Amino acid sequence: MRKQDYDHFLSPIRELPWVAKVEFISNPDDWGLDGTLQVTTSGKKHEFLVALKNSFLDRVMLNALIGAAQKIRETSKKELILFARYVPRPSGDRLIEAGINFLDLAGNIHLALGPDYQRTLLGRKEITKTKSPKKSTTAKVQLLYAMIIHPAAVPLSVRELAVIAGLSKSSVATLRSGLLSEGAVIPKGDKYLPRNPEQLISSYSQVLRPRLLLGRFRGQESDPAKQMQQIAQVLKQMEIRFSITGGPAADLLQHYYRGTETPIFIFKENSAVFKNAKLMPDREGPIIFLKGPGELAIWREEKGIPLPHPWLIYSELMDCRDPRAHEAATEFHEEFLKK
Repeated sequence: MRKQDYDHFLSPIRELPWVAKVEFISNPDDWGLDGTLQVTTSGKKHEFLVALKNSFLDRVMLNALIGAAQKIRETSKKELILFARYVPRPSGDRLIEAGINFLDLAGNIHLALGPDYQRTLLGRKEITKTKSPKKSTTAKVQLLYAMIIHPAAVPLSVRELAVIAGLSKSSVATLRSGLLSEGAVIPKGDKYLPRNPEQLISSYSQVLRPRLLLGRFRGQESDPAKQMQQIAQVLKQMEIRFSITGGPAADLLQHYYRGTETPIFIFKENSAVFKNAKLMPDREGPIIFLKGPGELAIWREEKGIPLPHPWLIYSELMDCRDPRAHEAATEFHEEFLKK
């Protein structure tokens, strides 16, 4: 985005009676942010890191943004401000609760510069309707994950990539060229990086995960860790390939957060698994079975438990409704995914 395009967001700030000067400095940094905003009032300068989001601000993207803001606040003592296409009222309420300032193109704003200078306006509808992007398909998102997960995906043939993604060669041939032309991935050496990580995890939550979901269950063991070990033992005895993802996987790797849910990728659907593990179907159950998305669901073992690639673990953490999972996801991203 060109520097002058930020004037759409800067103008409402300049119009505030207690603002003396506004300056935007375009300087993308290691946080993946877009620049620095300096707002001067009565001789005091307030500085914010700017996150620009042109796409729809869904739940998962909001979780990622709040998690990043908390991490930035803790490590650098700096504050975040969001420039968004549109901030719906529920999202605005969550941002305000998290202490994040924001502006959108519809005129919604929350700007708090200490106790003396504050401006909040929520509820304005989106004025301009932009063309909706083409909807992602399950296969497209699955291939996108395959391309960013494999450490040498750039030189891979269609056949090799199809095996990794668990898709047909014809699908991969068509979808790969589409992802490249859209700029969804960025080649860097032999590997691909996601151009928009937040959009990636949103696609996981909205498109891929619902198609992979096999069901939720509840077991007899009250201790989640013991229950996981029992299920793992059953799966190994039945020779069914699997991996543990989400909170339990992050806990095995970092010991920072586990949570109550146990999401499991399995490569073979077999109802005997649930019977042998003494699991009962439950819509709110903490044990979640997901169909393994090809070889993406196998990365390495930790304490005898197979784990998927960190991008899938991170995506599952961000999909979780527990706010602590989002904090854990930020820590996890710092260690395993930050480039």
